[in-house]
Amino acid sequence: MRAPESSTPMSRHKRTPTEDLAAYHASIAIDLETGCWLWTGAITKGPHGNGGYGVCQADGKSTLCHRFGLELKLGRDLTDLEYSLHTCDNRACQNPDHLWAGSAQDNSDDMVARGRARNNSASKRPLMLTEVKAMAALRAKGNSWYSIARAFGRYQQTCKRNVLHFLVATAKKPAPTVIALEVASLVADAGRLRDALAA
Repeated sequence: MRAPESSTPMSRHKRTPTEDLAAYHASIAIDLETGCWLWTGAITKGPHGNGGYGVCQADGKSTLCHRFGLELKLGRDLTDLEYSLHTCDNRACQNPDHLWAGSAQDNSDDMVARGRARNNSASKRPLMLTEVKAMAALRAKGNSWYSIARAFGRYQQTCKRNVLHFLVATAKKPAPTVIALEVASLVADAGRLRDALAA
């Protein structure tokens, strides 16, 4: 049975700029340790590591939150040739002090400088033994794989794999506790990756 037709067409409520701004600020949580304003709403899920950016509604359409936040800071719209870049390298961050406008070249240069470029020759170069030893020392001091990877411009898995091989090769006793813990960490990471891919 069909619903009766209305004499007036149905229209969706378009939020006002004030409502857009209120909704934007309601989806931000401040990380006191880093100073980042973390987006807690919807995020992009892109191929090749392009995901993780916040998505919000502005002027009746979806937009990337860090662009919206930078436009608020600048008091103007970004042009199609401008990018919203992060000084903190945290895609979810909305802190206006961590955002700056740059060109496509600035974006590319920033990716290479931070070791995030897929074709970055520095990230393809084999690690030096001194780098692996330094990574192992940082890990022994309790540093996260994430912070170690960022410091060396490498992927976390690359750091883990090289440190584990180094620890096994230099171990005085078979399978010391630290190696067993790192192996357990690698196995858990592989399980999470498998589960994520299956979903």
